[in-house]
Amino acid sequence: MKNASSALPETAGPIRALGAPGLPRLVCQGCQAALSKFPRESFAGADMPESWGNFFIAEVGATAALVGLVIVAISINLSRILEYPELPGRAAEAIAVLAGALILSSLTLIPQNAFHLGLEVLAVAIVVWSVPIVLQFNTRRTIEPSGYTRPISRFLLTQLNTLPFVIAGVAITLGWPSGFYWLAAGVLLALMGALINTWVLLVEILR
Repeated sequence: MKNASSALPETAGPIRALGAPGLPRLVCQGCQAALSKFPRESFAGADMPESWGNFFIAEVGATAALVGLVIVAISINLSRILEYPELPGRAAEAIAVLAGALILSSLTLIPQNAFHLGLEVLAVAIVVWSVPIVLQFNTRRTIEPSGYTRPISRFLLTQLNTLPFVIAGVAITLGWPSGFYWLAAGVLLALMGALINTWVLLVEILR
């Protein structure tokens, strides 16, 4: 009767030679061989295109200036804003979205690969997207809406300002070049939304 080990295929020879303690090493070598077939960029991500640098530098300055403008608008009409219970939440939304655009633009200026940048953008974008939703939900639940609220238009405006950030984070993480276009669109839309909110808080409220 033949030995049972002789019934094993010839490919099992290395396994018999390594013995049980050598099996993990054989598996690791197989994993390394499989991973070596993929380009390094597919895991680590490529660097952010340098052509976007000037754009995001400009947007950092613009968003910082608008954050200051919104804060000034709130301070000028603070007593008037407090007369309408829903307007403090809208002011907080404006600051949160602008601060998110400022942070996201600043992240692109940090030397790092696109994969890490995408994860950072996605994390910040989820926070920026969720803050207005929480504020609006609390407003609808506890406060009787007035003419300054316009729940549907307010919701659509904040979604238009924040959803591009989430899409950008996913796209950049996956290595899609379109992610930077989504991020740029989100920053520009955030600036437009901030101008609309500033008009409401600075001028419209005095009518």
